[in-house]
Amino acid sequence: MNHAFQDFVADPRLRKALESLKRSNDIFNIISPNENQHSEILKWLFDPREGHGQGDAILKDFLTAAYENSYETVLCNKDFFALWTPSRIARTGFHSIISIREYVLSNKGRLDLLMIDPINQILVIIENKHGAKLGPEQLQNYYEEVAVLRARPAFKDYEVAHIVLDRNYGNARDEDENRTTPRNRWTFLDYQWLEAGADRAEFQIKRGNQSAGLVVAYCQKQTDYIPPEQKELDDILADVAMDYRSVVESLEHSKSFDVSELTKGTLNGEIGEMWIFSMHYPELVERLCSKAKLSFIESRLKTSLPNRHFTMEYGKRRFWLFDEAWNCLTDDNAKNWPICVTGWEMRESVHGAGKFAIGIQYRPLDLDEEYKMNVQSALEKEFPELKKGRRNASYRILGRAMNFGESNLVGKAQEIYIRLEKTLASVIAEAD
Repeated sequence: MNHAFQDFVADPRLRKALESLKRSNDIFNIISPNENQHSEILKWLFDPREGHGQGDAILKDFLTAAYENSYETVLCNKDFFALWTPSRIARTGFHSIISIREYVLSNKGRLDLLMIDPINQILVIIENKHGAKLGPEQLQNYYEEVAVLRARPAFKDYEVAHIVLDRNYGNARDEDENRTTPRNRWTFLDYQWLEAGADRAEFQIKRGNQSAGLVVAYCQKQTDYIPPEQKELDDILADVAMDYRSVVESLEHSKSFDVSELTKGTLNGEIGEMWIFSMHYPELVERLCSKAKLSFIESRLKTSLPNRHFTMEYGKRRFWLFDEAWNCLTDDNAKNWPICVTGWEMRESVHGAGKFAIGIQYRPLDLDEEYKMNVQSALEKEFPELKKGRRNASYRILGRAMNFGESNLVGKAQEIYIRLEKTLASVIAEAD
């Protein structure tokens, strides 16, 4: 094993990965904001007068994403998004917006964010649950308390939107399938809408606006956005993890040692070398362990389905699986696969740690125009939840399964892949 470990340390790919992982000004690699801090950062991002250089663009991203996910909402939200469509949002300035954190309601409950625009006459209520569970009673109480605020003469003619932000909403099947009162009075969003802000801020950095760096860091951390250099790093780490699986497993084991368990003999031996390495480069070891854990999916699927030609990509705590037979559906200018199977380790929350989710990632804007209508029609028949969303949404997760253990991951991945393969079969046959 020592020989394998020395080969691992000397591998030129590892040196390249270590350089890529060195931290510079990305503060969110060092700290993990809690729920209140996330709300404070969002307040900063939504304020067009702050120094992030985004003006009201991030607020527009947020409202546009809320419009796209406001299907089947009723009462206030239905009226709000009937008026505030993406085209109206795009042409409107929101520079008079006022954001209030922890607004205290009459029953002593607190709204994470209350936004008031006295020029455009809108109220936006945001409840931010970063991984925590939000029950129907809480939603009902907030809605009723906000109704008291809506009834005040000052806000008589205002349109009001009620929005729940949840980092894990992409897995929240109960909200998708149970759109009854009071859930249907709220629009639910995850943090994926921040990807547009990351893209925009990166261009601003290239033009010399360094204040956009914090925007990029935060937006990228909260979404599935992967910049090109990060994608290259993930590819390298996936290869290294597969080539040195036994070393990675030993590094993970040594990393778990408590300082009090170490002896002089241990520190001077092979285990000590690995413990020191894992303490020097904890993020590298964490990522390699993640790759090693998930890369088994590829080998097992290829064994179970030998006649398919898979391409797989790995990110931190997640993977994407694409069948090369679907290449014909991809637009020549696409930046992403238009459709693929994706699985991810759910962030630790009140639901507990170590659980996985899986689904189909669908990006209709990356489809070849020739097949777009047929693909959409086929998917709607198999995944009726697609009919409920906005047809022009740029990103959807279909057929979600969630809260299962790692031992079920391969089976779930194969199950959703076969379901998708059968759904697309007629379209692929026509393309061929």
